[in-house]
This record gives sequence, structure tokens and C-alpha cells, in this order.
Amino acid sequence: ATVAELDAARAAVAATRASAPATPIARARAPVAHKPAASFLGGGAHGDGLPRPDVLVRKTKRAATVPNPPSFLSRDASRAKTIAEQRLEHDLAVEAALEEAELKKRFVPKPVPKSTAEPRFTKMLETERLRRERLRETRKQALVETERPFSFYVRDKAKASEKGDPASADALKARRANKFQRKFVAKAIPKAVKELRLPSMEAEAARRKEEARIAAEIALKESQMPERMAKNVAKKNTESAPNGSDERRKKWSFQPAPRKPVPDFDALHAAFFRRLKEAKQQRPSTAVREFRLHEKSSPQRRAELRKIEKDMKEDQNVLPEVRWPFASLRAPVKSTPPPSFDKSVRPDFLKKNENLATKLRRQAVLRAKASGHYATKEEREALEIAEREAENRRRAQAWARSQTNAGNGASLDARPDVAAAARRKQQSQIAKETVERVLMENNVYTYVEDGL
Repeated sequence: ATVAELDAARAAVAATRASAPATPIARARAPVAHKPAASFLGGGAHGDGLPRPDVLVRKTKRAATVPNPPSFLSRDASRAKTIAEQRLEHDLAVEAALEEAELKKRFVPKPVPKSTAEPRFTKMLETERLRRERLRETRKQALVETERPFSFYVRDKAKASEKGDPASADALKARRANKFQRKFVAKAIPKAVKELRLPSMEAEAARRKEEARIAAEIALKESQMPERMAKNVAKKNTESAPNGSDERRKKWSFQPAPRKPVPDFDALHAAFFRRLKEAKQQRPSTAVREFRLHEKSSPQRRAELRKIEKDMKEDQNVLPEVRWPFASLRAPVKSTPPPSFDKSVRPDFLKKNENLATKLRRQAVLRAKASGHYATKEEREALEIAEREAENRRRAQAWARSQTNAGNGASLDARPDVAAAARRKQQSQIAKETVERVLMENNVYTYVEDGL
């Protein structure tokens, strides 16, 4: 199609639309996206109620879609405004008019004041300085009028003024020249120097001494010894009399031992070295044993583990508690079972005017007495001596058995555990010291002998 034909088609479409009714029938059609193609301009079945034109116009440029506003917008636009809306529009219009008037005003600056060019700060500083000086001078004058200086100040000031005056300097020089040429005038002799006071003082001292001697003699005559001391002195004088018998004389408990003969030290030394040599010969020699340079076997490890567990259990029952404030042993406290009366009670257990508590208390006292709780000091010492002798015999027997086993080639591993025995002995010593301390605190013991 030529350009003239296109222009004629556009003119025909414009004329047709101008003659079309004002309210066309609207039909909803879904927009279809497709490639630029020929479009029909007309009504009827094509959407505008017009007959189909005979001229086809091909689109050269896609037209923009103009959306139709929703109906509520047109409804709100045609609705009458409320009073609040009208008042709001009026206020906004007034505010806009005021703002526009302010924007249209022209700024006219004021001229620079003359005081800006004046040195006011410098004048203020100068005025302040003059005021300070005036106040300082006024204060000095007030101090001079009200001052009361010390005498040395006036004297020093006068001396300073005299130094500058030649006449005063000559007068001072003349006074200093005659300083040590003044006439000596002695004072009168006091009257007390002419009085004789020494004889009266000696007589007063002699009188006091005589009075003290007489008072001492009187006190000695009136004094007497206490009754008990007087009896002891009389008894001593009676015993020390020459006609007294030898039986009444005091006998001393200490008597020196008789002189002993000097021992033969050479023989004693020879006997000692002989016994030492015999003891060295009786001492068993060290037996050579094969050693192993690897870890212990399983039976040995199990045996050591059992030994360690045994020591731990024994320590739990023997060692004291370390937690504060417990002072007892670590062993668990077990309740005491009630006594069995069916076997231990004798027929004469319950007597007249006695109850069960009295009998049990008596039995407890007897058991404590049998265990040495109420023993005297001599009994306790005898018991400790017997225990030590039994312990020494036990140790001697154990040493003899060990020597016999060592001489026969027995293994030294069979000897008793020395460490465990030492621990048990240490625990017994600690328990003994604890009991002694408690008895001392309760005034049961007055003292404890060492070395027992």
C-alpha cells in the first residue's frame, strides 16, 4: 500500500469514529500477546459496533495500553465534600498563600553598626586593670593605717635608717667603744651567808638517827615469830643440843656410792671387737638372684593391686578423718547390737531394788575396768611394760625365723610387710596421744611421762 492509501484509510477511520454513538457497547476481551500483524478497525463483532472496513491497516508501532480507572475513583470525585475536608482545603490554601507571600518578600540587610568597629574589649581590659590597681593601692593604705608591727620590725627599720645617717653611725660607734668599760657594781652580801647553819643541821641529823635507833629497838622487842616457825626453831634447837641422841638427828636420803675399781678398757675393747666380728660372720650374705629387665608379669601386677587395695581398706578403717570438724577414724560407724539376754543373763541378774539399766551399767563399768580404763598409774606402767616385752619377744622370734629362712635359701618376699606394721604402729601411737590429751584436758591425768 502506498502512502496515499494509508492516509485515506486513516481519514476514513477518523470520520467513522466521529459519527459513532457516544456510549459504545463494551466487551471484555483478554489481551493477546502476538507479533505485529494486521489489525482491523471497525465495529460489530470487532468491538466497536461498526461494520468491518475494507481497508487493512498494518501497525508500524505498538500502541500503549491505557488503563481505565476503577469506578470508586469516579464515584469519590463526584461525591460532595464534607465540612472537615473543606476546612482542611481552606487551611492548606491559606498556608500556601502565606508561604508564597513570605517567599516573595525581598531581604534588605541593615547597615553594620558603628560599635562593631570600636575596641570595646580592649577598653574593658584596661578598665579592669585600673580597677585592680586602685583596689590594691586602697588595700595597702588600709593595711598601713591598721598595722601593728612587732618590735623587731621597728628596731630593724630604725637600724636600717641609722645606717644611712652618718651622725647616727658615729654615735653607734662611740657606744660600741665604751661597751665593756662600764663600772662594775656588786650586789650586797646576803644575810644568810653570815648565819651558822651547819651545827644546827648536824644536831638535827643526830637527833633523827637516835630516834630511828630507839624505834627499831622497840619494834624488835615487840616482834615475835609465827607460831609454826617458833615451834620449828624450838625443835631444831632441841635436836642440835649436845645431849641430844643420834637418832633424832636428820638423816639425808642421798649417800655417795663407794669408790669402784678402774675397769680394764683394753680388755673391754677387745671383747667388743670380738663380738662385732662374730656378729658380722653370722650376718647372712647377699644371694645373687636373676633380674628381669622388662615389665612385671600379670600375676605380679594382680598381687600388687590386691596389696594396694588391702592397704586402702585398712587405711579407711585405721587412719583418722581429714574432713573438718570430724576427729574420729574413717571407718564407718556401726550400730551396737542389743545384748542377748537369753544366754548372757544369769539367774541372779535381777535382784530386789535393781532394774535392767543398773545391771547393764554395772557390766559396762566392769568391762571398762578389765580393759584398764580405771587403772592407776602404776598399773598402766606395768601393762605397758608387759606389752613392750611381748612386742620385743615377737620381734625376736620374727627375726630368728627370717634369719633361718634366709640361711636355708628361702625367698625374702615371704617376710612380713614392714611398711604396714610401721603404719599400724604409727596409728596406735596417734591414738594413744589423743587419749592422753583428752585425759589431760579432763583433769584425769596431771602429767604424762615421756619415753613410755
